[in-house]
Amino acid sequence: MSQFTLYRLRDNGGDLLYVGVSRRPERRIHWHLKSQPGREMIDPSRTTHEVFSDGLAASIAERAAIASEAPEFNKAGVFTAYIPVARRRGRRAAPAVEDGALTRLVDLAREIAEALDQRPVAIHEARTAGFTWDEVAHGLSLSRAQAINIHNDWLKKRTES
Repeated sequence: MSQFTLYRLRDNGGDLLYVGVSRRPERRIHWHLKSQPGREMIDPSRTTHEVFSDGLAASIAERAAIASEAPEFNKAGVFTAYIPVARRRGRRAAPAVEDGALTRLVDLAREIAEALDQRPVAIHEARTAGFTWDEVAHGLSLSRAQAINIHNDWLKKRTES
């Protein structure tokens, strides 16, 4: 399963410059250092990473971080109509969001990611118990091919370990 990394780029004073998500964070950070506005301000030693097993959870955490931490140079992914963004460099502040709403959203995304991580085990247990591929797929709201692929990928990783 692919991992997604939420990264934060800061300047030497600790101020947040960028927040982003990537499957290949080293390459993405290198891109920031080579070609993005504010690149001369980035202090690579102050970069932080948070790893997610699911892209949806990582994306929601990214959006929440952009909204709540207001990085200086982020543009993409800011929901200005729904999430407050600090007034910086001409950005308009958006209407306030109920306290804790972003935290609840990130928590929900993590729960979804954990549930998705459990699908291969559930599929394996259902198949071992005698359920057909069609029954397993229907129970998890997947196509038959998706259920088989998830199961086969999981078996492959188990045998490689």
